[in-house]
Amino acid sequence: MAVIAADIGGTKLLVSVVKDDGKIEDRVKKVTPKAVDELVNVLLELVNKAMARSDEKIRGIGIALAGLVEYKTGMVISSPNLPLSGLNLRDLIHVKINLPIFIDNDANLAALGENISGAGRDWDDFIALTLGTGRSEEHTSELQSH
Repeated sequence: MAVIAADIGGTKLLVSVVKDDGKIEDRVKKVTPKAVDELVNVLLELVNKAMARSDEKIRGIGIALAGLVEYKTGMVISSPNLPLSGLNLRDLIHVKINLPIFIDNDANLAALGENISGAGRDWDDFIALTLGTGRSEEHTSELQSH
């Protein structure tokens, strides 16, 4: 069995199939769209592509993104570099893909992953530090042109 792990970043959208032992089986990615409808459609496209290419039975989807997320409901309260603020992303995805879906802040989920099968698995307490562009593709392009 496996899960789909999606990371919605300011510049790229990455979807992977992750086996129960923590091994990544497959990765697909695209540039993160700026419009919410296009972003949701690309996310669904990548999730479906990853599921179709996997030999494993997929038992759920985890979605990580920058911002304040109400993980119990799937509501994105605010996102600094994505057009998802005020959107219940879990419900939007669940309508199209009938699997359990979990959404949370990307740093929280990075720490959880390290705790389960990464550098933090042998520790009761640890600190996880995440770094990213912190910018959308538009802002990154602006910075590169100066």
